Amino acid sequence: MADELLRSVFTRFGLLPLAALAPFAAFVAVKQFAPYACALALIVSVIALPGLSLRDEHGPRRLFTDVFAALPPHAILMTAGDPVDQPPQYFQTVEGWRPDVTVVTFGLLDYSPYVDALRANLRVPRAAAMPYAPVVRRDVLALANSGRAFFVTGERGIYAPGPRYRPNVLGVVSELIPATQRVDAAAHFRAEVALETAPNYGDVPADARRTNGFGAAVRGYYAGGFFTTGLDAQRLGSVALARGWFEKARAYYPDTMIDAQLRRLAGP
Repeated sequence: MADELLRSVFTRFGLLPLAALAPFAAFVAVKQFAPYACALALIVSVIALPGLSLRDEHGPRRLFTDVFAALPPHAILMTAGDPVDQPPQYFQTVEGWRPDVTVVTFGLLDYSPYVDALRANLRVPRAAAMPYAPVVRRDVLALANSGRAFFVTGERGIYAPGPRYRPNVLGVVSELIPATQRVDAAAHFRAEVALETAPNYGDVPADARRTNGFGAAVRGYYAGGFFTTGLDAQRLGSVALARGWFEKARAYYPDTMIDAQLRRLAGP
């Protein structure tokens, strides 16, 4: 459990904990035990840091393989929540994944240095940093960049319909479309199924020891996508397909909403 907690902290904050402790360690080491302290630090780094990187972390790697697979070229991706905020920065900067995608961390939109850097890649109106409702700020940013596909991923709140846009769910991401836009239900259902039946899609373990501390939350994101696909199957008149997707959603993440939908399909 201690190792899992350490992984979770490192994944969220990167090298920040080590950087914060470094001056204190250096003060003690330089005073008396510099050679021994340096040797110990080197040993700990060699043993611990490779295991704490995202290189071999299956959960974030699988999640963002699936996220990026759903995005068209030059899309904007807004993330909201710890499980999705940090990994794309790693995969883009360290491993070179999808450099064409502009990632926006919703939680940093009120941090002016971050917004200034973001303006190199997209338009960021002042209203996007104001203390408005999250969906209002999201919609302001999407409207200012309406020439690019705009997707969201993460916590449920970022998926809510807003004043201008509503989410068109596609697995673990949703594309923002104008609130009045009509969607070809059959074509969209086919796109959902194609994405969510791809090899290894959603292969995120429930075992906390095999994740970066966010496995359960990430499985909840997948369950939301499966559940929506079930709703779309139901709207198209296929009870059997709908039941299959609802059961898959429940297997990933137990939720009373999923149970209620399965009961409705079962009838009186």
